[in-house]
Amino acid sequence: MSVPNNLPRYRDLPFKPGNPPKTAWGLFGDDDNVGMFNLQTPAAIIAAAKLVKRGAVFAMNWEQEKPNPPLFGRGRFRHTVFREIPIGHHGDDVLDNFFTQASSQWDGLTHVGDYEHGFWGGVKNEQLRHSGDKSKLGIDHWARRGIAGRAVLLDVARYRASQGRPLDCATDDKITVDDLESTRRAQNVELRAGDVWLIHTGWVGWYEQQTAQARQRLAVTANLRTPGLACGEAMAEWIFDRHPAALCSDNPALESWPPPNFTDPRRLPATLDHRPLRHGDRRDVPADAVRRGLRERWRVREFFRVGAAQHPGRDRESSERVGHQVAGIAAIIRASRSS
Repeated sequence: MSVPNNLPRYRDLPFKPGNPPKTAWGLFGDDDNVGMFNLQTPAAIIAAAKLVKRGAVFAMNWEQEKPNPPLFGRGRFRHTVFREIPIGHHGDDVLDNFFTQASSQWDGLTHVGDYEHGFWGGVKNEQLRHSGDKSKLGIDHWARRGIAGRAVLLDVARYRASQGRPLDCATDDKITVDDLESTRRAQNVELRAGDVWLIHTGWVGWYEQQTAQARQRLAVTANLRTPGLACGEAMAEWIFDRHPAALCSDNPALESWPPPNFTDPRRLPATLDHRPLRHGDRRDVPADAVRRGLRERWRVREFFRVGAAQHPGRDRESSERVGHQVAGIAAIIRASRSS
């Protein structure tokens, strides 16, 4: 697979004439399975590794039992450890009822597609059902190549608070293009093609301060309101034109929840699924990483590495998730100070 010398801008889409409007299908070839992670080239990874100065490591995955109770009608997993073998020292364990979307996770390229045209590259549900979800676009393709590269922290929560309008984590407070760009400027952060963006909203920290009664109420989807990216064409264009490999955030859905109508093509995930970009939900952007970045004038640039489970499972939403955190670890390595 070759990376084009000149990546298209949003206004230039579709990338291939005849494809549906605003699609980048074919950007990395017609048989591509990893999307914008193709931009994490050997040269880009070497450059990212050179950012490491201190070697401090921050785990990005939330505890698997959180949120508790689970959101969106999902169930709790059951963890059983076996230590009945009478000879020597040995253990084994099993997870039952494990909803891979329940806690920290990646949304793969077949999570939410365009209502009419399907997933990345035009893949349709019919094709995935026929193959048992073992052919196209699963996270197993990511696992075989690995995910590593440069990451940047966009601390929207701190920026908005500094402007006297803090994010309200109890509502669907919308993060606008201006919020993202103003945060980037305030932090003096340069965005490069192939970056992983870590968008800090503060929702995970807020959630952990809620009472058991409040958490129970949030577990009813009709009651759930969370801040996140505003949905729409302007947001899709601003993101795509900067060509990130992925977006991660510490909220349930990346975009604000509840979303617009799923059949509305302006809804952010459907718009992004025209493009080869994926996102991670409920990444626990660590407070230590944020604080250290803030002490250093917010300019946090990092080397980012993810391990993912190689499981081409039948359920695409399961097999595409780094929700398999038993096998997959997401971590960032603290990099450089600003001058």
